[in-house]
Amino acid sequence: MKILNNNFGICHLSIIPVRQEPCSKSEMTTQLLYGETYKILKTKDSWFYIENSYDSYKGWLNYSQVKEISINDYNTINLKKKVFSIDLTGFVEKDLNKKNTAMVPIGSLVSSCEYLKQRFRGKTTENYNKNIIDISNIYLNTPYLWGGRNNYGIDCSGFTQNVYKIKGIFIKRDAYMQAESGIKIGYNDIEPGCLAFFGTNKITHVGILLNKKRIIHSFGKVRIDYFNGNGIKNFETKKITHNLLEIRKY
Repeated sequence: MKILNNNFGICHLSIIPVRQEPCSKSEMTTQLLYGETYKILKTKDSWFYIENSYDSYKGWLNYSQVKEISINDYNTINLKKKVFSIDLTGFVEKDLNKKNTAMVPIGSLVSSCEYLKQRFRGKTTENYNKNIIDISNIYLNTPYLWGGRNNYGIDCSGFTQNVYKIKGIFIKRDAYMQAESGIKIGYNDIEPGCLAFFGTNKITHVGILLNKKRIIHSFGKVRIDYFNGNGIKNFETKKITHNLLEIRKY
């Protein structure tokens, strides 16, 4: 197992899976995106239990995908202004000849590049004026993936979190966590970009309201469906797929 000198790391790959248990067959509960940093809380065999510095979400990383950084670099990265990629696929490279190039997904923390001795090629959130609806449409038709946070596979709350992140608004990782912030509103007060939460007895799903009659959410894929005061109605089947619990404005 890798022996670390520091208890801090950085995601040096495009995407790294974070698992519920220290086992490669365990459920992927979330992902790290390029440039994100984390604290290492404990180890078990060849696994590291980490906390993502962006949203405090915890889980297990395999040692083979751990890249340590100093506490000074960790603090500097997290104190400086965060800049994210906005291209569906951007590129980071280690040299000017582009011989060592890697793809990174939308939402990558590219303001961390210098700490990996890389530079980013692509568009970023600097001077980016798109609204939440415009950003959410970038993800249309992205396949649903439990635990996913990127444009090659994303779950419902990973979708809402990333869209809001690119807009500069922090919300937590899971749907029920996202419902702990914001202002609860009624149907008549809906504005484009509000979040709607769904479930039976507890919150299990979330989506972004385009208006009072349409919602974009990750269900099978990122898609647009009908919405009303009762829930989500599938665009093709016209059947209710999710029951509305509450609406929140951020």
